[in-house]
Amino acid sequence: MSFSTHVRRLRLEQPNLSLRALAAKTGIEFSYLSRIERGEADPPANDKIITLAAALGEDPDVLLMMAGRIPPDVLAIIQDHPREFVDLVRQLRGAPPERIATVTKQVRDGKW
Repeated sequence: MSFSTHVRRLRLEQPNLSLRALAAKTGIEFSYLSRIERGEADPPANDKIITLAAALGEDPDVLLMMAGRIPPDVLAIIQDHPREFVDLVRQLRGAPPERIATVTKQVRDGKW
């Protein structure tokens, strides 16, 4: 799913959240937001994406990644060990989501 489609779907899932209301909540110009939802404009700057995520009840990391951006704290972690993280992500390519969740939980719990 594209960034634009995801943003539009999230907005439409919110009761009574018009495009104008979302623009007012986020400080993103109505016409620009409209173009974003139609896939005619690139996603806004990271700070606006984070504000948009909050207004739509979405995880900001998800919305940033859907916009083709890496959250700044994640980028810093990757830059500390670029070869290892690139290899890890490539090894997980094609793995089912439940397997990725298992690996994540093992790392989080220190059971690796």
